[in-house]
Amino acid sequence: MEKINIAKIILKLCDQYEITPNKLARLAGMHSSTTLQDIVNEKNKSPRIGTIEKICAGLGMTLADFFSETKKPDLPPEALQELRHYEEYLRYKYNIPGK
Repeated sequence: MEKINIAKIILKLCDQYEITPNKLARLAGMHSSTTLQDIVNEKNKSPRIGTIEKICAGLGMTLADFFSETKKPDLPPEALQELRHYEEYLRYKYNIPGK
């Protein structure tokens, strides 16, 4: 079985979304872009799942999407992030439990 190359997936997603890894780090809410740079430069070949979840959230995708390398959504990452915030607000407003 071939080992998954996280760096390659991230770089491919950055290319698809037309963003830099630094912009992705900001979208993912990472306090520093160093973590993402270490992954992309393969200094960290086994990032924590929480880090990958942050990347997925920043791009508006699921972990399954990340690992299956599906095509990007029709909306830019910033719009997807706004939609997530709005969904959180609506769940709060109508007292709907989170996913």
